[in-house]
Amino acid sequence: SRLKQLSCPQVSQRDISALFLTGYISGYFGARLLSIFVEEFQTNGFFEAVSALFRLGPMTMYGGFLGGTIGCLIFALYKKLPIMKLADISIPAFLFAIGIGRIGCFLNGDDYGIPVNFESVVPWWAVTFPNHPNPVPRVPVQLIESFFCFLLFFIGRVFLDRLRKLTFPGGVALLLVGAYAIFRFFIEYYRGDPRGWVITDSVSTSQFISVIILITLSIIF
Repeated sequence: SRLKQLSCPQVSQRDISALFLTGYISGYFGARLLSIFVEEFQTNGFFEAVSALFRLGPMTMYGGFLGGTIGCLIFALYKKLPIMKLADISIPAFLFAIGIGRIGCFLNGDDYGIPVNFESVVPWWAVTFPNHPNPVPRVPVQLIESFFCFLLFFIGRVFLDRLRKLTFPGGVALLLVGAYAIFRFFIEYYRGDPRGWVITDSVSTSQFISVIILITLSIIF
């Protein structure tokens, strides 16, 4: 792509394609693995978990992000690619993909929000999912997250060169990931679906991962 040519001219199109495929495959297995860990409690033992990886089932965004990041990092190190520059141009695209995915969650009624408290008039922004066992007006957390991810994508894509001058290679990616982690930590309080807990009814799996990401970023910065 033109963006790749301007930002990473030393990376061949073949390596970009291989990197994308690596991220896609490792992201899928990461998304399934974390979902198995936090949702599919009936899965017991190593071999049963491996078997579950190869069947269709629920997936988690953060699992996909971590799996894809690890897979791409290993590939980039092996090929001696400019990891941080690639991160600057790939993270905005990843955030755009999250935005699209959350619209899909909204249309499917997944990852829904908590019920809205109202006395007489239902707020105009509340949504009701007819396929939900309890079809009451809820906070549209999927659309809120989608909008925020599109906003981060716009900032990272349009102001890439300006932000790079203010930071360092990889700085744009780290800023965007940090912004998403902070947002994700707080939006979790408005999620109403079962998604696993690190501290029951207090800290969800996604909140815990967000904190780990922010601690890691603070060390890097």
